[in-house]
Amino acid sequence: MASFQMKRRSFLKGMVATGAGLCAPAAMGAAFTAPNAAHCLVQESGSCSNWPLVIGALVTDSVDRRNAEVDELRRATGYHRRLRHNASDEARIPFGRALIDYFIQDDGIRFRALILDDELGTWPRSPAERDARYFARYTDLLGDGAINLAVSIGIPMRKNRRNELLRGALRSIASETEVEGLDAPVSNMAQLAALLTGCVRADKTGAVAKGRDDLLGHLKTRLGQRDLTTLALDKAAVRSTNI
Repeated sequence: MASFQMKRRSFLKGMVATGAGLCAPAAMGAAFTAPNAAHCLVQESGSCSNWPLVIGALVTDSVDRRNAEVDELRRATGYHRRLRHNASDEARIPFGRALIDYFIQDDGIRFRALILDDELGTWPRSPAERDARYFARYTDLLGDGAINLAVSIGIPMRKNRRNELLRGALRSIASETEVEGLDAPVSNMAQLAALLTGCVRADKTGAVAKGRDDLLGHLKTRLGQRDLTTLALDKAAVRSTNI
């Protein structure tokens, strides 16, 4: 445990040295940067074989405090339902835009994503081989070894085989880290992670329905980017890889 705490202190010192400039480059494999002990929230855009699949990770210094701060945005915008990126509910737009602004302006939140595709047709037939390849992409996303620096990792609260396997895989990689289920209808940070993950997939596929393009366009404008599928910013980094 002492070694773990030392690693975390070194990680935080490294974050301070990098600064919080929005346009600073960030390698995908690098440790996540957040002002304090990091909490990682994982989201996915769909299921394996529904290509492209985007796996995203939001890292923040505090889940509870930030959930409470976003509740204030909900009260200000009058939107109290679950925020769904793929919904056609235009009433969510003011809150969604405010949530994106909150993400951009706050130095304590970062986002990383991997776009997984099977353009080479190499997705295995064997379930065991599929699981191994799928879980290996989480190591790619979170950084080899850097995942151990998180205090907690939140995954969607789904009762299915893949989620249980994912929970076990993350626990085996990050033995010092708590892996917990996130109730997306309750957690504002989980909804933010899902929104950003959904925006990346929508930009990749070009499948943006009425009402959704406003949030995607707002995110691009605030990041100062025309394309979300290849980002190398300190605030957000995205790259593509074959599954």
